Amino acid sequence: MLKYAIRKLLLTIPLIIGVVTLIFFLIELSPGNIADKFFTPDTTPEVRELIIAKYGLDQPAITRYFLMLRNLAVFDFGVSMAQERPAFDVILDALPNTLILSAITLLVIFPTG
Repeated sequence: MLKYAIRKLLLTIPLIIGVVTLIFFLIELSPGNIADKFFTPDTTPEVRELIIAKYGLDQPAITRYFLMLRNLAVFDFGVSMAQERPAFDVILDALPNTLILSAITLLVIFPTG
């Protein structure tokens, strides 16, 4: 049983890498620049360039991809573009409510089958 659990756990690693890769390149191939949604029409070109450089969007996609994989491996999720604070903190803020919702769901699912 332990061998089975370890094997399943090890098989999830390539699955996670595959899903992360797929999502990264789908976002990369979408039209426009991801930073464009944070700009207003009156944003100056200097500010645009500063923001693009701040988030590393001026680097090639493959460089950003491997940098992202390295950061994910050490649980460094970067900075939330929307909230301007560490993304890990944003996740931790939502975690208690997520766990409560999951527990309630399990309590409903188990008795009903």
